[in-house]
Amino acid sequence: MTTAFATGISQGMDAYSAAQEATNQAKARLKGKSVDLALVYCSSNYDYQKVVHGVRAATDRAPLIGCSTSGEFTEDKVLNNSIAVGLYSSDESKVYLSLAKGLREQPFETVQKAVSALPKKVDGFSHMWAILLHDGLAGRGEEAVLSAATELGSDIKFVGGSAGDDLKFKTTSVFVNDQVEKDAVGFCLVGYKKPI
Repeated sequence: MTTAFATGISQGMDAYSAAQEATNQAKARLKGKSVDLALVYCSSNYDYQKVVHGVRAATDRAPLIGCSTSGEFTEDKVLNNSIAVGLYSSDESKVYLSLAKGLREQPFETVQKAVSALPKKVDGFSHMWAILLHDGLAGRGEEAVLSAATELGSDIKFVGGSAGDDLKFKTTSVFVNDQVEKDAVGFCLVGYKKPI
């Protein structure tokens, strides 16, 4: 039983090609292991839909979560105006994703809606962890985190952050699979066989 994580980063001009380049760098580091989850963080200077399509095409449509950013990094380098991709591979886990819109006007209800689309428990995978990403310009980060902690419960550890837009302060987006949305919150829930 193994779990692996690998990253790639690209600054290409074309969104689709740069996304595939970053993904292929990460795939090469996985050395043939399956991709069970793609994490995507990209500059607001790219067409997000093309980025998402590029990553999903290069990973055989693996589950994807991510957001727009204000600077991107991997363990190798820190860049601006780039696309960073992390690929997760594990035969010890199961991955579930959800997305809900309406964070600005109804933060608690929106998080509740997103969490309700996730399983409460996963048979055979007794340990859970989660990723929460949200529209940073919705102005509801604190409410999103508090609501997520309440909805997920104390047994589930979670990490995450706010989407950015290279400090333009115009619009930030969250990605879940093929969806790219503003005013949204995205969740990735992972059922795992061992404690994290």
